[in-house]
Amino acid sequence: MQRPSTVVTERLLLRPLRQEDLFAYHLVMSQDAVGRQLPRGAGYSADQTQALLDFWLDHWTRFDFGPWAVVETATSRLIGHCGLRHHEETDETELLYALGRGSWGRGFGSEAARASVAWAFGDLRLPTLVGYVKPDNERSRAVLLGCGFAEIDRVQQWGLDLVKYRKDAP
Repeated sequence: MQRPSTVVTERLLLRPLRQEDLFAYHLVMSQDAVGRQLPRGAGYSADQTQALLDFWLDHWTRFDFGPWAVVETATSRLIGHCGLRHHEETDETELLYALGRGSWGRGFGSEAARASVAWAFGDLRLPTLVGYVKPDNERSRAVLLGCGFAEIDRVQQWGLDLVKYRKDAP
């Protein structure tokens, strides 16, 4: 299977992350407001951002998919990531996203998530996607619900209490 080099939406360019994204990616991931919604619980240090970027690059190599760099086309600025992660321990593929605080409330998360779901079920022909959200993260829950995910369970994952969502291929 060959991955597309880019996916274009109305306002976004989604492309695989690359090493040259480190500085811009760290500007997003170092924000405490972003990190509080992720398993780390706080903004990432430069070394932690590098380790995360390396993890995503390896994920793309191993599975031929992963989180995209989300670039706002109007500004050509990297505003976060959105895409897919395969969890080998559960054999599930997760839709995940993290956007910088300055991009919240503008519909970018929903736009990128819808494109990722369409790619997962279309090009990749995955049967199911899951999503995990902290119970108090209403915006993230709205993104998943807007993409047609249904809440299925409350789970302990990565040492956190999370709400688990699921969407089956049409």
